[in-house]
Amino acid sequence: MKTTLLFLSLVISASLFAQNVNIPDANFKAPLLLNNSINTNGDTEIQVSEATAFAGSLFCNWCAISNLTGIEAFTSVTDLQFRGNQLTNLDVSANTALTHFDFRDNLLTSLDVSANTALTSLYCSDNLLTSLDVSANTALTHFECSDNLLTSLDVSANTALNYLNCQSNQLPSLDVSGANALTYFYCSFNNLTSLDVSQFENLVSLNCNNNQITYLDVSQNEWLQFLFCTNNELDTLIMPEASLNFRELEASNNNLTHLEMTNYALAAWIIAENNQLNSVDLSGSTVEFAISFSNNLITEINLDGSDLSHLFLENNQLSFLDLSDQSNLEWFSATSNPDLECIKINENQFDNNPFGPNSNSWTVDATTSYALECGTTHLNETISTTYGLFPNPCNDILNISGIEVGNNFTIYDHSGKIIFHDILKNEAQINISDLESGIYILSIEGVWIRRFYKN
Repeated sequence: MKTTLLFLSLVISASLFAQNVNIPDANFKAPLLLNNSINTNGDTEIQVSEATAFAGSLFCNWCAISNLTGIEAFTSVTDLQFRGNQLTNLDVSANTALTHFDFRDNLLTSLDVSANTALTSLYCSDNLLTSLDVSANTALTHFECSDNLLTSLDVSANTALNYLNCQSNQLPSLDVSGANALTYFYCSFNNLTSLDVSQFENLVSLNCNNNQITYLDVSQNEWLQFLFCTNNELDTLIMPEASLNFRELEASNNNLTHLEMTNYALAAWIIAENNQLNSVDLSGSTVEFAISFSNNLITEINLDGSDLSHLFLENNQLSFLDLSDQSNLEWFSATSNPDLECIKINENQFDNNPFGPNSNSWTVDATTSYALECGTTHLNETISTTYGLFPNPCNDILNISGIEVGNNFTIYDHSGKIIFHDILKNEAQINISDLESGIYILSIEGVWIRRFYKN
């Protein structure tokens, strides 16, 4: 009888023990015990019945967890977030209800998600993964696997995929042929030599920086707003013919010789430094913030319609530049353009203090000058019976009649180069004693223009 009772006691004890989930990692177990939605009886163990009944989210980011044994008991959990831990392996084959999975910043060398067919979001960046198969995860809309050691990736079966980030891997190629729903696509810092994005009708943002791509055609991506393709080997970049949506292009450090972006209504930023550009066509486009084409071979650029605050054209082969429409230009540089003798501006730009031609924020070579008109030896005089200047010729003090003190004036040399710009004061008198002898042009507020001779 005693033997029988002892046997029954052992069976009951074993049965009770079997009802508890084995969770050897204390850093994993502790937050589970504190969660009243999981540890419903408030004891010091998690029962299998408690684990299987829980259908919410499990998360413990940056908790120093190295072993996730016990996770297999949570068969109804829909969301796992264990970012920034010390996990080297993981088995989620029993967690078939998962829709969201985030294990970024761990030490995983492999990951099997073939059983997790309900997944819509998978984040496994910053691990040590060398391969990853997501062909069974056809419901995926967001997939991030950046900063791993992947040498191949196939998302052709992920037809619902909207967001893909596979940056900073070792991918020589990438199969995205079936992922036609892609809207945000980031594949920079890989070894890609080609990239076809023509099928992505809804593509908004593409970042393929730091690859070895030689040809890129985004002419079919009419919703594209952001394109980053710096540090490739591009000799051809085909942009959409016109766009109401495009905002920003960064295409520096390539081999481009031509860039055409015509009739872009909302462009904000175009940067294509360190290429071999000799032809740039921005006709009909409005660029509202910045253009930078430094270190190219550009001889001419048309900025009509743009309203820039930043423009950088250093080290090109410009011979003429018209900035007269750039009323809000604050930062400008066109140094190292040896053939650029004249830049056309307007009078008001001199009043754009502290920015403008007379400030340190505009820099050009010493051989480059600013003028209202370039390539001409005269400005058209205006005839007036109200205004006058005397004496003419003049030695030192030029008197202006019919003009109120406080008006702006500009003096040009015979070629149209601005000599100085100031405000009329001292009873409408201008001291020209420092001018060299010759013919000059006086403009008052751009309204009255008259020649005079300095003795």
